Amino acid sequence: MENAGVSRRQVLGGALAAAVPATAATAAAERPNILWIVSADNNPFLGAYGDTLARTPTIDRLAEQGVLYTNAFSSAPVCAPSRFAILTGMPPESCGPAEHMRAEGRIPEFLRGYPEYLRQAGYFTTNNDKTDYNAPYDAAKIWNLSGPFAHWRRRPANTPFLAVFNSMTTHESAVFTAGDGQTDPAAVRVPAYLPDTPRIRADRAHYYDLIARFDGEVAARLAELDADGLAEDTIVFYYSDNGGVLPAPSGTATTAACTPR
Repeated sequence: MENAGVSRRQVLGGALAAAVPATAATAAAERPNILWIVSADNNPFLGAYGDTLARTPTIDRLAEQGVLYTNAFSSAPVCAPSRFAILTGMPPESCGPAEHMRAEGRIPEFLRGYPEYLRQAGYFTTNNDKTDYNAPYDAAKIWNLSGPFAHWRRRPANTPFLAVFNSMTTHESAVFTAGDGQTDPAAVRVPAYLPDTPRIRADRAHYYDLIARFDGEVAARLAELDADGLAEDTIVFYYSDNGGVLPAPSGTATTAACTPR
Protein backbone atom coordinates (compact mmCIF):
# COMPACT_ATOMS: atom_id res chain seq x y z
CA MET A 1 0.00 0.00 0.00
CA GLU A 2 1.11 3.59 -0.52
CA ASN A 3 2.71 5.11 2.57
CA ALA A 4 1.54 8.73 2.25
CA GLY A 5 -2.02 10.03 2.19
CA VAL A 6 -5.03 8.02 1.16
CA SER A 7 -4.49 5.79 -1.84
CA ARG A 8 -7.03 4.90 -4.48
CA ARG A 9 -6.73 1.31 -3.29
CA GLN A 10 -7.82 2.31 0.21
CA VAL A 11 -10.78 4.17 -1.24
CA LEU A 12 -11.71 1.10 -3.28
CA GLY A 13 -11.36 -1.11 -0.22
CA GLY A 14 -13.75 1.11 1.71
CA ALA A 15 -16.21 1.01 -1.16
CA LEU A 16 -16.01 -2.77 -1.22
CA ALA A 17 -16.80 -2.97 2.48
CA ALA A 18 -19.85 -0.81 1.87
CA ALA A 19 -20.92 -2.89 -1.11
CA VAL A 20 -21.86 -6.09 0.69
CA PRO A 21 -24.97 -4.73 2.41
CA ALA A 22 -25.81 -2.52 -0.57
CA THR A 23 -28.72 -3.04 -2.93
CA ALA A 24 -28.55 -3.40 -6.67
CA ALA A 25 -29.63 0.23 -6.91
CA THR A 26 -26.30 1.41 -5.47
CA ALA A 27 -24.45 3.35 -8.14
CA ALA A 28 -21.95 1.13 -9.95
CA ALA A 29 -19.33 3.88 -9.78
CA GLU A 30 -19.27 3.57 -5.99
CA ARG A 31 -18.23 -0.07 -6.04
CA PRO A 32 -14.91 -1.51 -7.20
CA ASN A 33 -14.64 -4.49 -9.48
CA ILE A 34 -13.00 -7.60 -8.02
CA LEU A 35 -10.72 -9.96 -9.90
CA TRP A 36 -9.57 -13.21 -8.27
CA ILE A 37 -6.80 -15.14 -10.02
CA VAL A 38 -6.36 -18.59 -8.51
CA SER A 39 -3.63 -21.13 -9.13
CA ALA A 40 -3.84 -24.78 -8.16
CA ASP A 41 -1.71 -26.88 -5.85
CA ASN A 42 1.42 -24.80 -5.57
CA ASN A 43 3.81 -23.68 -2.89
CA PRO A 44 5.11 -20.08 -2.77
CA PHE A 45 7.90 -20.47 -5.31
CA LEU A 46 7.59 -16.73 -5.91
CA GLY A 47 10.08 -13.90 -5.97
CA ALA A 48 7.76 -11.87 -3.73
CA TYR A 49 8.47 -14.36 -0.95
CA GLY A 50 12.22 -14.14 -1.39
CA ASP A 51 12.72 -17.11 -3.70
CA THR A 52 15.64 -16.11 -5.91
CA LEU A 53 15.09 -18.99 -8.31
CA ALA A 54 11.51 -17.94 -9.12
CA ARG A 55 10.57 -16.24 -12.38
CA THR A 56 7.38 -14.45 -11.39
CA PRO A 57 7.70 -10.75 -12.34
CA THR A 58 3.96 -10.11 -12.65
CA ILE A 59 2.99 -11.58 -9.30
CA ASP A 60 5.99 -9.90 -7.70
CA ARG A 61 4.80 -6.55 -9.07
CA LEU A 62 1.33 -7.13 -7.63
CA ALA A 63 2.89 -7.81 -4.25
CA GLU A 64 5.15 -4.75 -4.46
CA GLN A 65 2.34 -2.40 -5.43
CA GLY A 66 -0.29 -3.95 -3.20
CA VAL A 67 -0.42 -6.11 -0.09
CA LEU A 68 1.73 -9.19 0.48
CA TYR A 69 0.33 -11.64 3.02
CA THR A 70 3.12 -13.27 4.98
CA ASN A 71 0.93 -15.56 7.11
CA ALA A 72 -1.22 -17.42 4.60
CA PHE A 73 -2.60 -20.84 5.44
CA SER A 74 -4.91 -23.31 3.76
CA SER A 75 -7.84 -24.80 5.65
CA ALA A 76 -7.05 -28.19 4.11
CA PRO A 77 -4.11 -29.85 2.34
CA VAL A 78 -6.10 -30.73 -0.77
CA CYS A 79 -8.22 -28.68 -3.13
CA ALA A 80 -11.89 -29.66 -2.65
CA PRO A 81 -12.09 -29.17 1.15
CA SER A 82 -10.01 -26.01 0.80
CA ARG A 83 -12.33 -24.65 -1.86
CA PHE A 84 -15.31 -25.32 0.39
CA ALA A 85 -13.76 -22.99 2.94
CA ILE A 86 -12.98 -20.37 0.30
CA LEU A 87 -16.56 -20.41 -0.95
CA THR A 88 -18.30 -20.38 2.42
CA GLY A 89 -15.84 -18.87 4.88
CA MET A 90 -16.41 -21.94 7.08
CA PRO A 91 -13.91 -24.66 8.04
CA PRO A 92 -14.88 -27.74 6.02
CA GLU A 93 -15.01 -29.90 9.17
CA SER A 94 -17.79 -27.66 10.48
CA CYS A 95 -20.01 -29.00 7.69
CA GLY A 96 -18.82 -32.60 7.64
CA PRO A 97 -17.98 -34.59 5.68
CA ALA A 98 -16.74 -31.62 3.63
CA GLU A 99 -13.29 -32.10 5.17
CA HIS A 100 -12.92 -35.38 3.27
CA MET A 101 -11.82 -35.30 -0.36
CA ARG A 102 -14.62 -36.20 -2.75
CA ALA A 103 -17.33 -35.98 -0.13
CA GLU A 104 -20.31 -33.64 -0.04
CA GLY A 105 -20.61 -31.48 3.02
CA ARG A 106 -23.96 -31.10 4.73
CA ILE A 107 -24.89 -27.49 4.14
CA PRO A 108 -27.08 -25.76 6.71
CA GLU A 109 -29.93 -23.73 5.27
CA PHE A 110 -28.38 -20.41 6.31
CA LEU A 111 -25.00 -20.98 4.67
CA ARG A 112 -24.38 -19.11 1.44
CA GLY A 113 -21.39 -18.85 -0.83
CA TYR A 114 -19.77 -15.40 -0.83
CA PRO A 115 -20.64 -14.73 -4.52
CA GLU A 116 -24.33 -14.89 -3.62
CA TYR A 117 -23.94 -11.91 -1.32
CA LEU A 118 -22.10 -9.90 -3.95
CA ARG A 119 -24.67 -10.91 -6.55
CA GLN A 120 -27.45 -9.68 -4.27
CA ALA A 121 -25.52 -6.41 -3.93
CA GLY A 122 -25.64 -5.90 -7.70
CA TYR A 123 -22.36 -7.48 -8.76
CA PHE A 124 -22.12 -9.59 -11.90
CA THR A 125 -20.37 -12.77 -10.71
CA THR A 126 -18.37 -15.01 -13.03
CA ASN A 127 -16.33 -18.16 -12.47
CA ASN A 128 -13.94 -19.58 -15.05
CA ASP A 129 -14.32 -22.38 -14.60
CA LYS A 130 -13.45 -24.81 -11.79
CA THR A 131 -15.94 -25.33 -8.96
CA ASP A 132 -15.14 -28.52 -6.97
CA TYR A 133 -16.63 -27.22 -3.70
CA ASN A 134 -17.01 -30.61 -1.98
CA ALA A 135 -20.66 -29.74 -1.40
CA PRO A 136 -23.85 -29.83 -3.50
CA TYR A 137 -23.86 -26.15 -4.41
CA ASP A 138 -25.73 -25.16 -7.55
CA ALA A 139 -23.30 -23.10 -9.66
CA ALA A 140 -26.18 -21.35 -11.41
CA LYS A 141 -27.39 -20.04 -8.06
CA ILE A 142 -23.99 -18.77 -7.02
CA TRP A 143 -22.70 -17.35 -10.29
CA ASN A 144 -24.22 -15.31 -13.10
CA LEU A 145 -21.86 -17.22 -15.37
CA SER A 146 -19.77 -20.30 -14.58
CA GLY A 147 -17.83 -22.15 -17.26
CA PRO A 148 -14.94 -21.86 -19.71
CA PHE A 149 -16.37 -18.73 -21.33
CA ALA A 150 -17.24 -16.87 -18.11
CA HIS A 151 -15.67 -13.41 -18.22
CA TRP A 152 -16.37 -9.91 -16.92
CA ARG A 153 -16.73 -8.81 -20.56
CA ARG A 154 -20.06 -10.60 -20.70
CA ARG A 155 -21.64 -8.50 -17.98
CA PRO A 156 -24.27 -5.80 -18.60
CA ALA A 157 -22.85 -2.35 -19.19
CA ASN A 158 -21.82 -0.30 -16.16
CA THR A 159 -22.20 -3.25 -13.79
CA PRO A 160 -19.53 -3.98 -11.17
CA PHE A 161 -18.15 -7.48 -11.35
CA LEU A 162 -16.59 -10.27 -9.35
CA ALA A 163 -14.59 -12.38 -11.80
CA VAL A 164 -12.79 -15.53 -10.68
CA PHE A 165 -10.30 -17.28 -12.96
CA ASN A 166 -8.96 -20.68 -11.89
CA SER A 167 -5.81 -21.85 -13.65
CA MET A 168 -4.89 -25.53 -13.88
CA THR A 169 -1.35 -24.81 -15.09
CA THR A 170 0.20 -25.65 -11.72
CA HIS A 171 -2.25 -28.43 -10.86
CA GLU A 172 -0.67 -31.48 -9.25
CA SER A 173 -1.39 -33.56 -12.36
CA ALA A 174 1.05 -31.41 -14.36
CA VAL A 175 4.03 -32.73 -12.43
CA PHE A 176 3.24 -36.41 -13.00
CA THR A 177 4.71 -36.43 -16.51
CA ALA A 178 7.26 -33.67 -16.01
CA GLY A 179 10.17 -33.53 -18.42
CA ASP A 180 13.22 -31.34 -18.66
CA GLY A 181 12.52 -27.63 -18.43
CA GLN A 182 14.18 -24.24 -18.03
CA THR A 183 14.94 -24.61 -14.33
CA ASP A 184 18.14 -26.49 -13.52
CA PRO A 185 17.35 -29.25 -11.00
CA ALA A 186 20.82 -28.78 -9.52
CA ALA A 187 19.86 -25.20 -8.54
CA VAL A 188 16.75 -25.99 -6.51
CA ARG A 189 16.78 -26.18 -2.73
CA VAL A 190 15.81 -29.54 -1.30
CA PRO A 191 14.39 -29.20 2.24
CA ALA A 192 16.12 -31.24 4.92
CA TYR A 193 13.02 -33.38 5.46
CA LEU A 194 13.23 -34.75 1.89
CA PRO A 195 15.71 -37.13 0.31
CA ASP A 196 17.98 -35.36 -2.13
CA THR A 197 17.29 -37.52 -5.18
CA PRO A 198 17.18 -36.72 -8.92
CA ARG A 199 13.40 -37.28 -8.97
CA ILE A 200 12.77 -34.87 -6.09
CA ARG A 201 14.95 -32.24 -7.71
CA ALA A 202 13.29 -32.71 -11.11
CA ASP A 203 9.80 -32.34 -9.63
CA ARG A 204 10.68 -29.16 -7.76
CA ALA A 205 12.38 -27.71 -10.84
CA HIS A 206 9.32 -28.48 -12.92
CA TYR A 207 7.10 -26.59 -10.49
CA TYR A 208 9.25 -23.50 -10.97
CA ASP A 209 8.65 -23.78 -14.71
CA LEU A 210 4.90 -24.20 -14.23
CA ILE A 211 4.64 -21.20 -11.93
CA ALA A 212 6.65 -19.11 -14.39
CA ARG A 213 4.16 -20.10 -17.09
CA PHE A 214 1.27 -19.22 -14.79
CA ASP A 215 2.83 -15.81 -14.11
CA GLY A 216 2.48 -15.15 -17.84
CA GLU A 217 -1.22 -16.00 -17.60
CA VAL A 218 -1.60 -13.45 -14.79
CA ALA A 219 0.10 -10.85 -17.00
CA ALA A 220 -2.32 -11.60 -19.84
CA ARG A 221 -5.34 -11.22 -17.54
CA LEU A 222 -4.07 -7.90 -16.21
CA ALA A 223 -3.49 -6.74 -19.79
CA GLU A 224 -7.18 -7.41 -20.45
CA LEU A 225 -8.08 -5.16 -17.53
CA ASP A 226 -5.84 -2.43 -18.95
CA ALA A 227 -7.32 -2.82 -22.42
CA ASP A 228 -10.82 -2.44 -20.98
CA GLY A 229 -9.86 0.66 -18.99
CA LEU A 230 -10.64 -1.12 -15.70
CA ALA A 231 -7.24 -1.41 -14.02
CA GLU A 232 -7.77 1.57 -11.73
CA ASP A 233 -11.23 0.44 -10.67
CA THR A 234 -10.49 -3.22 -9.91
CA ILE A 235 -9.08 -4.90 -6.83
CA VAL A 236 -6.92 -7.86 -7.88
CA PHE A 237 -6.17 -10.86 -5.69
CA TYR A 238 -3.88 -13.77 -6.41
CA TYR A 239 -3.67 -16.91 -4.29
CA SER A 240 -3.37 -20.68 -4.60
CA ASP A 241 -6.24 -22.90 -3.50
CA ASN A 242 -3.88 -25.06 -1.43
CA GLY A 243 -0.31 -26.24 -1.19
CA GLY A 244 1.37 -28.34 -3.81
CA VAL A 245 1.69 -32.04 -4.46
CA LEU A 246 5.37 -31.92 -3.54
CA PRO A 247 6.18 -33.76 -0.30
CA ALA A 248 6.02 -31.64 2.84
CA PRO A 249 5.67 -32.33 6.56
CA SER A 250 2.18 -32.28 8.00
CA GLY A 251 0.88 -28.92 9.20
CA THR A 252 3.14 -26.61 7.21
CA ALA A 253 1.94 -23.30 5.84
CA THR A 254 0.84 -23.63 2.28
CA THR A 255 0.80 -21.01 -0.31
CA ALA A 256 0.84 -17.48 -1.61
CA ALA A 257 -1.92 -15.00 -1.09
CA CYS A 258 -1.69 -11.53 -2.51
CA THR A 259 -2.66 -8.67 -3.57
CA PRO A 260 -4.92 -5.76 -4.37
CA ARG A 261 -3.41 -4.05 -7.38
